Amino acid sequence: MKRDYPFTCIVVWSPLAEGADRLVAREALELGCRLVVPMPFEQTEYESDFESSESVDEFRALLARADRAFVVPHDGGQNEDRSSIYARCAAYVVKHCVELIALWDGRVNGRVGGAADSVAFKLEGIPTPYVPESNAFDMAFAGPVLHVQTQRAKKSTHDAPPTTSVSTRLLYPPMLLEAEARNAFDKVKRNIDQFNRDVLRLAGDNAHEQATDTRIQVELVAGRYQRRVGRSLIAIFLLIFFAAVGFNVYLYLAHHPLVILLAYLTFSGAASAIYFVTRNGAWQERYQDSRALAEALRVAEYWRLANVNESVANCIARAQHAEVDWLPVAVRALTEPVGELTPREDSETVNRLRVVDDRWIVDQQEYFARIAGGREHRHERIAATIAMAGIVLSVAISIVVGLLSRVGYTSEAIALVATNCALAAALIRGYADKRGWSEHARRYDRMALLFARAHVALAEVLDAGTPNPREYVRARVILRRLGEEAIRENVSWLTLHRTRPIEVPHT
Repeated sequence: MKRDYPFTCIVVWSPLAEGADRLVAREALELGCRLVVPMPFEQTEYESDFESSESVDEFRALLARADRAFVVPHDGGQNEDRSSIYARCAAYVVKHCVELIALWDGRVNGRVGGAADSVAFKLEGIPTPYVPESNAFDMAFAGPVLHVQTQRAKKSTHDAPPTTSVSTRLLYPPMLLEAEARNAFDKVKRNIDQFNRDVLRLAGDNAHEQATDTRIQVELVAGRYQRRVGRSLIAIFLLIFFAAVGFNVYLYLAHHPLVILLAYLTFSGAASAIYFVTRNGAWQERYQDSRALAEALRVAEYWRLANVNESVANCIARAQHAEVDWLPVAVRALTEPVGELTPREDSETVNRLRVVDDRWIVDQQEYFARIAGGREHRHERIAATIAMAGIVLSVAISIVVGLLSRVGYTSEAIALVATNCALAAALIRGYADKRGWSEHARRYDRMALLFARAHVALAEVLDAGTPNPREYVRARVILRRLGEEAIRENVSWLTLHRTRPIEVPHT
């Protein structure tokens, strides 16, 4: 991973239990990776499970090199024994890791919280009680398992020493065929590394304007690729129009001038070159993914302010219907707190809710209603008007040519103009379809209405004076539903554009 994904910080999650946990942690630190230590118990109690003082010293030495260490949150119920608490810690690691490294003999020995449980959690989903029932066996937490085939160390001196041969294999969740799963999860890691490279490159190009806010960084990346995609799309359609006009003129002129044929080939070649640069650079996908990531971070930011205890990453994964994608991974890494529980309401909760209402709900309602919605409606009307004008003009000219031909007069030049008008109309409609203006206009109208309703509902809570616990719950429900709708719309927008890649139009 260090070799294949050089722009990505590799973080190893290890509880530093005796044996394999510490082996992997040591190797990771030697490679320059970061270490995060989720512990099942407070440090003193955890250390009581280690076999010797040397083991405790080894644990403390590795713990001192960790970026962060914390106790995995749990309900603290009396019915939860130590094995279950260890299993909860294993589930927490599985939930937060992209790929699980399992040094395991492959045997299911029935020990709760062991390697077999961790492997099952990663391949099949995490069961209750380690996640809420609504997330039980959720494939959003599933992913690859790097199985390092090992033997458990023998404690008896009379046992034969373990073999030193080691084999490895990658196991994938059963949601896809192995080849498809390998390609999908490899693409997740490539996309994360590509995005990290884009952020670092953007910071290098604009050193005097470096943004510390993650969402602003993502929006800057999205803006860069949006401009590239927009310019490429305009250039491709214009070049194809000029190429088609040139070819029609070439056919019309009796002597078929070579220079016009060369111009046609040049315009067509230039359009194809822009298309290949855009496709090979994955500009459209990088713009769409960055824009979707920015919107997800927006929801996560305001949910956190409002104490909405919900995972944006899980919402995205569910909206994508188990499609393997890098966005839930990125959102989980960027937004979900490490070893922290959602804070309870306090004296500042009302002020935070007002900030959420003003900076998110009202702002987004105005954006969808006036800025985005109005812009998309305007673009769609202009494109439809120009395309219709081209079609009407083409039909009118064709009628004129037909009438003139009846009186013995024909003009191929007039017919050529009619053909080019129809061509322009078709290309304009094709361009509008690629931009998705009509679909955007309908979607943005709906989102503006949703945010307007949420503003009214939240205002009823805030205007009632000091909210009581029931009203806090109502406010969180409103914001949770609004965020879920925003995420579904975000994923729907992403799906729409992924099905409409940039192409060289056919004429």
